[in-house]
Amino acid sequence: MKKYGVNIKILCFSKYSLRSVLIMKQHRFKLDLVFLLFVLTIAKIMFLYHYTIDNFEISLYLNSFLGVFVIYALTNKLKRKKIKLLLRIYTIISVVLFLDLLYFDYFGFMPSVTDLMFIGQVGTVKRSVIRVLKPIYLLMLIDLIPLYYFIKIKKIKLKFNKEDSSLTVPICLIVIILMVVVLPSSDNGTFVYNRYGVFSYHMYDVYDNSIGNFDKEVDKKITYQGYVNEIGKEGKYFGVGKNRNIIAIQLEAFQNFLINHYYRGQELTPNLNRILRKDSLYFDRFYQQVGTGNTSDCEFITSNSMHSLGRKSVFKEYPENSFYSLFNILSKKGYSTTVLHGYESDFWNREEIYPSLGIDKFISLKDFEKKEMISFGLSDESFFNQSVKYIKDLKKPYYAKLITLTSHHPYVLPENEKELVLADEHKETLFGHYLQTIHYTDKQLGKFIESIKKEGIYENSLIIFYGDHAGLYPSNEENKKVLSEYFGYEYNYDEAMNIPLIYHIPGSNIKKKNSIVGGQIDYMPTLLNLLGIVEDKGILFGQDLNNSDNGFVANQYYIPEGSFIDDEKMFIMSEDGIFENSKAWDLKTRKPIDIHKCKEGYEKALEQIEASKYIITNNEIKNIIK
Repeated sequence: MKKYGVNIKILCFSKYSLRSVLIMKQHRFKLDLVFLLFVLTIAKIMFLYHYTIDNFEISLYLNSFLGVFVIYALTNKLKRKKIKLLLRIYTIISVVLFLDLLYFDYFGFMPSVTDLMFIGQVGTVKRSVIRVLKPIYLLMLIDLIPLYYFIKIKKIKLKFNKEDSSLTVPICLIVIILMVVVLPSSDNGTFVYNRYGVFSYHMYDVYDNSIGNFDKEVDKKITYQGYVNEIGKEGKYFGVGKNRNIIAIQLEAFQNFLINHYYRGQELTPNLNRILRKDSLYFDRFYQQVGTGNTSDCEFITSNSMHSLGRKSVFKEYPENSFYSLFNILSKKGYSTTVLHGYESDFWNREEIYPSLGIDKFISLKDFEKKEMISFGLSDESFFNQSVKYIKDLKKPYYAKLITLTSHHPYVLPENEKELVLADEHKETLFGHYLQTIHYTDKQLGKFIESIKKEGIYENSLIIFYGDHAGLYPSNEENKKVLSEYFGYEYNYDEAMNIPLIYHIPGSNIKKKNSIVGGQIDYMPTLLNLLGIVEDKGILFGQDLNNSDNGFVANQYYIPEGSFIDDEKMFIMSEDGIFENSKAWDLKTRKPIDIHKCKEGYEKALEQIEASKYIITNNEIKNIIK
């Protein structure tokens, strides 16, 4: 019977590091475990790059090699429990690389530390993970089983080489210093990843999340002046919704191209389309501005008219901040405020931050009868049916926000609920599944409207419908290909990030489609004008879309910070942080334009976002509203 032994050598730049790793002598193999883990880690990193990076830089390879070298070389210097620690480190690296790959496949960019901290929440949407999981991705993890089996279970005899090098630690320190020097040179994580690799990226990300650039000085004039509430009494449509109850419906992953759209002769959103035909203000060029918080960021932005933190979640990071939100303002006017959502109350830390936002009551999954669950939450049908019962009993006047769920990625729907007849090429695509769930949600919206009519709620309400974020991002290869073929032109972020915004005011005789460009920060000032509320406290980074001449939407996260959309063009800042390498195009012709025409908009976008971050991270609202 053959015997196997494992000999751990010191991995360093010394004469010993060049010795043969695999030595055959009298049918006995001595395997250098450190070198093995080093090679496997490098292989996995290259595998990650193959799927996530298009253009390879020399610095990418160099930093990746040095990063792995530092980790294993320093670990190998330890005297005790070396094997156990090496295996743990290798396992952690493998899992992180695996999660990086999955996240990138879904979102099109690398996860932040904050995103990885939300893995517990991602577990609740495991079907989304399964949907993007390709069998080949398991190569990132599959070697862990035999590795642990032979080393831990079989307890192979381990031999340690006494050779050492006094240069190991100094070399590692030099490498670390060189890698850290890179971090402050860019404000863009995607650029750091593409240029310097996965280790530099995560080091940058840890730095950004622990120290970051949010504490830098911001001109007080930029921060406070120019963004104060300017809701005028004489504005168009001022007060048309005064004294009405407000029902705001936040639609999960709802894009604007669905409105008034027919798929193979089938109307995708017949009920929303019907609402638009009467008593409605419809903004068809309204855009998402969310960051890593996605749905929760939409809640924050629309309720505060401030930008999110991009790579951080306000709901997670700053639940105890002082805010002067839409809920606070409405409470002062005598409104009761309630949020209804068919999922767990602690998801996105809602139960912690809602009181700070001025929300009186949160009705979550624990308060509903779990009659029908789809995917990981209450079905929209059951949610709307039960919500009517709660709304009936709310103290008037009220602001009730309903957050839907069924049209959440990966767009799972029972077969008996699928009503659209899909083309063969769309049946097993994310696009096809998405259309089915959107059509389902629209159907339940129609039933909800009929229910509140029967209950006498409808006529004296102002009902708002808006999407929270895109459902089909062009960063996903399948989405890009399928939708580009479907639309007949390149599917890009200007299409993906376009979400609907509808203010429906029964009996108002208003029927208007407004094509000014707007973003989620404009939701609150536009609503305040409709309600006839003048409020001179607080900060508004948005504007009343009914009384503005020029639209502007600053963006971040899904596209680099500094990117923007206005009434004529879209500008996407280059990921390398160099303005001249950016791209821009005319929204009508879809043809490229001179990026130098975008300089002013770029600076305005940065100003808004950085000022907003400063206010949030320094809890400045309490000083502003004194």
